[in-house]
Amino acid sequence: MVQSETIASPTPPTPKRRLIPTRLTDHTTPAPDPTLPRLSSITQDWFPIVSSPANFSLSHFHQACIDMTSHPEHLSTTILRADLIHDIALGEQEQDDNELAGFQCHRKIRRRLLPKRKFDWEMTQDCCVYTRPRSLQSVDNVLAEHLRSSETDEEGAVILRPDFESLPEVANSKLPYYHPQVVSLAFRYIPSTPVATGLEDDEAEVGAESSSSSATIRIDIIPLPNTDPSQSNKASERIYRSCLSLLGFLHTVGSGMVKGYDKKVFHDLLAKKEDVQDLYRCLKGKYEWMAQEWKEETDPQKHLFEDVAIAAWLIVVWRDMYADSDGKPPGGFVDVGCGNGLLYVNIRHNVPTIRSCPAVFVFPCRVHLLSREGYPGYGLDLRARKSWAHYTPQPDLRTQSLDPPALLTADDSPFPINSFLIANHADELTPWIPLFASRTPGAKFLNIPCCHHTLSGRFTALHYTIPQPVLDLGLGPSSDPPSDSKLMTPFFAPAPNLSTGRAHAFQLYLAHLTILCGFVPEREALRIPSTKNFGFLGRRRVEGLSDEEVRTNVDGLLKDYGSGWTARIPEGKAGLGKQNGGAHA
Repeated sequence: MVQSETIASPTPPTPKRRLIPTRLTDHTTPAPDPTLPRLSSITQDWFPIVSSPANFSLSHFHQACIDMTSHPEHLSTTILRADLIHDIALGEQEQDDNELAGFQCHRKIRRRLLPKRKFDWEMTQDCCVYTRPRSLQSVDNVLAEHLRSSETDEEGAVILRPDFESLPEVANSKLPYYHPQVVSLAFRYIPSTPVATGLEDDEAEVGAESSSSSATIRIDIIPLPNTDPSQSNKASERIYRSCLSLLGFLHTVGSGMVKGYDKKVFHDLLAKKEDVQDLYRCLKGKYEWMAQEWKEETDPQKHLFEDVAIAAWLIVVWRDMYADSDGKPPGGFVDVGCGNGLLYVNIRHNVPTIRSCPAVFVFPCRVHLLSREGYPGYGLDLRARKSWAHYTPQPDLRTQSLDPPALLTADDSPFPINSFLIANHADELTPWIPLFASRTPGAKFLNIPCCHHTLSGRFTALHYTIPQPVLDLGLGPSSDPPSDSKLMTPFFAPAPNLSTGRAHAFQLYLAHLTILCGFVPEREALRIPSTKNFGFLGRRRVEGLSDEEVRTNVDGLLKDYGSGWTARIPEGKAGLGKQNGGAHA
């Protein structure tokens, strides 16, 4: 019923285009150059810092700058995100102060930068997008005519200006650490002049790069008062390094657009990023002390904060899923996973928190994430953990094994009715989660796969195809789809040039099982400290399958693969010291 096949390995990627920067602050008075004009402001002077040849157009430059403006966290690990305050398109009659001579401002974006570190502070910043026609005064008539007919005869600039007046009092009008210590910063796009020049042998490499480029990208700054970026000191060196990093990112994004780069992984499709991040920061700050009292041998920094992140994401998702029951699954939740996670949620007076709780798992890696104060539940594991005796109040933890085929063929529901199942790296139990949910009335689930297992063994295929009749069962986008048309297509839908590999094939295999069990698989790339961070949410039913058809599908899976399951004996006293293997933590 569920089949797979193997194909050849994909070809290696092509090498990336190399950034060749030129430092401009080594010269206090750069020679005038009509092809690389200096910015001119009414009140302050601009200093060029670093430049590089670029092989992309002005429109690519503007889009790359907008991407950097929207996602500053890609530029620095010390930035959490940027919240948009407003984004205004300007016409010719709406120009204000003409800050840059000869330039016209087309767009004004005001954003609030949020820090990731506690000792930094928020900062409001204006981002303005400018263009101006290329100056033709210093070139001959033939070249001037060429530039007038060229698509690259416009110069572009994107100016970033911190709002010093809005800085908090604690900052004492100082810029936060994550922002370059400058009054203004300009990303510039300067079209190249097609003039042939002689090059020495030692300049051939740079010349080859320049000759194939369509423009120069450059970063200029207005320094803080009483600072000189042309002088060699710690402050100017930091400004240079920051600008070099920004230029490199701009070059990478712009070059990727030329090559037709298509984003492969999308985040925040099922839960709003801002809501999850704000809740995660709250929970992380409240419970980071637990890393100092870790009782297991596993890495507390990884497991603690991974579980906090998953809890924050779930709480945000549940607010919409279970709005009629105060944001809580009516039947509580049951977590099936592995490791030393702490997804133990304590909700009191509708305020979500996290309590100290071990990751409990039966073979293979069966984790029941317990509930407290509004989330009834219990946990199972093959052996008692060192942490169990140290939790207060004591949760309901049981040393017990599990036999999925027996659970699924029993008359009773495997888990509480209307419960929410969580499987965080549940190993061999991962493919069984949709089956459990299908036999539990009203159940929904989150499945985060790790190791590749089928219902009866290892998953080894490098390619997997879901049969077309299964895809035709009514698997449209969610009820609140994203605005990007590319995201309207489910991740499991057939596509040309689809990436191959065992990880992707395994995701398609899980999606196939999920559909057969009556759920529409929705995939989310979770923001957790793990390379295995894709989560599959099963919250919507397949429109084209009746309950009887789902039961028939599950019965067929059990008949074909159920005999391959062997339940392990609990470890320690609960299993009289016997076990048929282990499970990784």
